[in-house]
Amino acid sequence: MSLLTALPALALALVLTGSCVLFAWLFNRWIHARYPNGKGASYGNTASSYMTALGSLFAILTGFLINTAYVGVRSAEDIVAREAAAANRLAWGARGLPSADVSLIQEDLAAYLAALERTEWPELGGSDPVEGAAVELNELQRQIFTVGVRDYAPQISVDSMQAAVEELGSERRSRITAASAEIPFELFALSVIAGLALIANAIVVTLRNGPKDGIVTVGIVVVVGLDLALILALSGPFDGPFEVDPEPLTALLDEVRTGRFLPWSGS
Repeated sequence: MSLLTALPALALALVLTGSCVLFAWLFNRWIHARYPNGKGASYGNTASSYMTALGSLFAILTGFLINTAYVGVRSAEDIVAREAAAANRLAWGARGLPSADVSLIQEDLAAYLAALERTEWPELGGSDPVEGAAVELNELQRQIFTVGVRDYAPQISVDSMQAAVEELGSERRSRITAASAEIPFELFALSVIAGLALIANAIVVTLRNGPKDGIVTVGIVVVVGLDLALILALSGPFDGPFEVDPEPLTALLDEVRTGRFLPWSGS
C-alpha cells in the first residue's frame, strides 16, 4: 500500500473514489442487464433488509482503522516533539562546560540534526532499514560521555547532557519504529470488501424500481471511496498526505547553528 499512501490527498481521494464509481457502474450495468424491467424486484426487497447490517459493518471497520491511523499520526508527532525537547535540553545543558567543550558538543548536535533532516527523514516510511543519522548520533554520544569523565566538567551539566542524549537516542528509535508501523492489511482488505458489498447491495435494491433509481447509490459510493482514502492517507505518518512535520527539529537546528545556545551569545 506504500505506493498509494505516498500520493497527495486529492489524488488518493480521486483514485479510491474513482475505483468505487467504476465498480458501481459496471455492477449496475451487469445487474440490470441480467434482471431487466423489474424482474429482480424480489431480490431488491431482500437486499434492502441487509443495508443496515452492511452499512454498520463498514462503519465499524473503517471507524476503527481511521481511529488507529489517526492515533498513530498523533503519536508520531508527540515523539518528534519529545525528541526536539531532548535535543533542546542537551544544548542548554552544555552551556555549563568550558567554551571549547561547548562548541564541540553543539557542533556535534548540529551535525546530528542536519543529518537527520538531510538523510534520515527521507528514509522514514520506506522499506529499507533507516541508517540516516546513526553515525552522527554515535559521535554526539561519544563526545558527551568523553567530556563527562573530565574532572573540570560540572556534574550538573554532565548529568543533564547524558540524560538528554539517552532520551534523544530512545526517541529516535521510537520514531523509526513508528515510521515502520502499518495498519493491518487484513482489516483494510476486509473494509474494502465490506464497502464494495455495501455498494453492490445498494444497487440491487434499485431492481425494485429500475436503473433510473441508481442515482441513490451515488452518496454511498462517494462515502465508501472517501473513507478508504482517509484510512490510507493517515496510515503513512512519514510518507503520506498527513506527514508529520519535522519543523521542531529543523527549527532547533537553525537555533544551534546561529549560536543561540552558546553561553557567550547573550541568549
